Amino acid sequence: PGPTPAEKLSSAAKDIDLARKVLRAMPTVERISGADSVADMDRVMAQAHPLANGLFNWIISSNRAYIVRLGEDQQMKWMGTKFQYLLVTSNPERENAFNEAKKRHGTKWAFHGSRGENWHSILRNGLKNASGTALQVNGTAYGHGIYLSPNASTSFSYSNLSSSSSGAAKDRHMASEYLDPKSMGCIAVCEVVDHELKQSGSVWVQPHENYVLTRFFFVYTHGFTDGYRVELKNASYRADLERVTAQF
Repeated sequence: PGPTPAEKLSSAAKDIDLARKVLRAMPTVERISGADSVADMDRVMAQAHPLANGLFNWIISSNRAYIVRLGEDQQMKWMGTKFQYLLVTSNPERENAFNEAKKRHGTKWAFHGSRGENWHSILRNGLKNASGTALQVNGTAYGHGIYLSPNASTSFSYSNLSSSSSGAAKDRHMASEYLDPKSMGCIAVCEVVDHELKQSGSVWVQPHENYVLTRFFFVYTHGFTDGYRVELKNASYRADLERVTAQF
C-alpha cells in the first residue's frame, strides 16, 4: 500500500500539493482562537480538513522563535503598524557570540525584508546567508551575505510591500484584530555587527550570518504600509529601538 495522507506530509514524502491544499483549508486564527476548548478546536480543525490538526500542531511545535507582541507603550509609532513584535530567533550560544562581537566592533540597526513565504524558515532558523545555495531567492549584485538596509523603502521592496498609506487602507488596518493572510507583508529590524559590513548606498551586506540578529518584527495588512519612508539614520528612531530592547 502507498503512504497514508499523514505520511505524505512527512519530510520523506514531501507531497507539496497536499500540504498546500491543507493550508488553504486551514481555519482562520480568529476561528481557532474562538474555540471554547481543546476538543472544540479539534472539531474545528477536523471540519476544515482531516490533516489540518496535525499540520497545525507541527507548525506550532516546530517554531523555535520567541515572539512577543509589543505593548502600546513599547510600539514604534513611526513604523505605521499596530502589529509589532519582539522577535528572537537565536539560541543562547549565538546570542553570546554576537554580544562578544558587539563589544569589539559595535552594532548598527537595519531592516531586513523578505517575501511572506520565507518567514517560515526565518522564524525557525534565523537569518541565513543563502547566497550561492538552493535557498537563494534574489540576486547577489552586491556580494554574498545577508542583505539589509537602513531605509525601510529598500527592504519593503524585498518584502513585496508597496508604499500605500491611503485613509481607507489605514482604517481597515487599524480596525483589524487579526491579520489578513491575503494581504500581509512582513519586515524585520535587525541588530548588525559593524565589522566587514559592506555598505553600498541603501544596500548593506553582512557576509557573516552570526553577525545579524533579528530584534523586532513588523507585519502589515490590508495594504497599509505607512512606515515606508522610515530611515534608521534618524537618532530618535534608534533611541526607541534601544529603549525597547533594554526592556527584555
